[in-house]
Amino acid sequence: IFLLSGSDTNTVSGNEAVSYAAGIRLDSSAFNTVSGNTARSNTSSGFYVNASSAYNVLKNNTASANTIYGFTVSVSSNNTLSGNTSNSNTQIGFSLNTGSSNNILTNNTAAANTQHGIEIATATGNTIGQNDLLANVRYQIFFQNNFSSSDTFQKNNIQTSGTNPDSGVFNGSVSVTNKFTITRNWWNSTDTDRIKRMIYQQSAGDSL
Repeated sequence: IFLLSGSDTNTVSGNEAVSYAAGIRLDSSAFNTVSGNTARSNTSSGFYVNASSAYNVLKNNTASANTIYGFTVSVSSNNTLSGNTSNSNTQIGFSLNTGSSNNILTNNTAAANTQHGIEIATATGNTIGQNDLLANVRYQIFFQNNFSSSDTFQKNNIQTSGTNPDSGVFNGSVSVTNKFTITRNWWNSTDTDRIKRMIYQQSAGDSL
């Protein structure tokens, strides 16, 4: 299902997208509601918000067994993803990348994805709150590089995988000016030392 350039104020609801490239894709589209859909076994992303799409709401959708991402927001801002489930995708549950900013991810579940629950890559000013990040194999939240900043990550439920029990947060930024707020999350532990082990800073710098 594709909403192409200028496809605005539509509702996409109750569909099943199976074995395509992207299951449901929005390009240069705004003010759409995508709800109650299932996307599985697609070769790219289950749900793909792209090309300056803005002010869209994706809610109560399910993405599973997609080859790369469950949900991707790329070069797009001011979108809301809420109440979605992304599980058992081959790579990443949710990805915010390539200049995406001011998006909100709230009350979503990313579980048992082969790499990361949520990936932030060259994305700024996004809010990730009250999500369940459960036993994703590598990291629950992955800040990829130096080019993301001012993203807020709070009130999430973080449960690391048995394969990588310290796989809470990976921060790939080595810039001390790119601070991320990761306080006020639940780490399934009250042991301060245990929590510290779940937060990995790539360099000797401190950008968390």
